[in-house]
Amino acid sequence: MTQVFLDTETYHETLDLTKVGIYRYAVDAEITLLSIAIQHSPDREPEVKIFDCTDPQGRVEATKQLDECLDCVDAMFIAHNANFDRLIIEHCLNYTIPHHRWYDTASMARSLSLPGSLKPLGEALELDEDQSKMKDGRRLVLKFCKPRKTSKSNPATRWTKENAPEDWEKFKDYCIQDTFALV
Repeated sequence: MTQVFLDTETYHETLDLTKVGIYRYAVDAEITLLSIAIQHSPDREPEVKIFDCTDPQGRVEATKQLDECLDCVDAMFIAHNANFDRLIIEHCLNYTIPHHRWYDTASMARSLSLPGSLKPLGEALELDEDQSKMKDGRRLVLKFCKPRKTSKSNPATRWTKENAPEDWEKFKDYCIQDTFALV
């Protein structure tokens, strides 16, 4: 069986995911990053690919990769809080992956009485830092996934790869790490 591990990062100008819920948020959100790791056989560790969906070419490459994954009739799509990623991919990339092809690692963890959040789950499983949630991740999510307050010195309403290139590269690493933690 082919396993497709993935994670998405998003941005929304006005809505707070924690206040409006996944469905309402996903309808108008913007996908910024998509990371995918495809494992065709269990004896080889997959390479995680990152797609910058703020770039039109990155969006095209991301959908090409999803097409290849869907062509594998036995492919399962695995994500932590999979419903979020499923809805983001559906609404932001106009790409529907059937429900029966999704596997949610957060639900599986909860069914085993383990924490549902990725960071405490990694701690409970005693994973090394390189196999778990990135420590700087929360700061990066708050920076790139929500609007910022403007100032005289920086009138930008959001952080992007153009106005924060070093942190954007770290944000991409964060997305990759979240996918790698699932493998």
